[in-house]
Amino acid sequence: MNGKEKGGYRVALVSGGADSAYHSIIATGLIDALKKSGNKLIWYQSLCKDNFSGKPYETGEMNIYNLINYELVDVVVMLTITFKDSSIKNTVMNGAKKAGVPVI
Repeated sequence: MNGKEKGGYRVALVSGGADSAYHSIIATGLIDALKKSGNKLIWYQSLCKDNFSGKPYETGEMNIYNLINYELVDVVVMLTITFKDSSIKNTVMNGAKKAGVPVI
């Protein structure tokens, strides 16, 4: 079933670290464009701001990227510059590839 059949496309935005003007600019533009076109955004974001050091709360934060249900999205947009741990990119790309979902 493609996005049009589900009532619009669903875009997963994947980013890290919450306090960034970069996030705001990209997300605001994406949200506005998706609303105008009748599509939806699902945003997956960790709140970890500094380098990943393995503390328990950081481990929990990083698990947000394991919760992505690729069957619910039509495309994944990654803001890779915001990832503090390089393994996030691989986790998301592998999950999307396995589900046949394109990644930008």
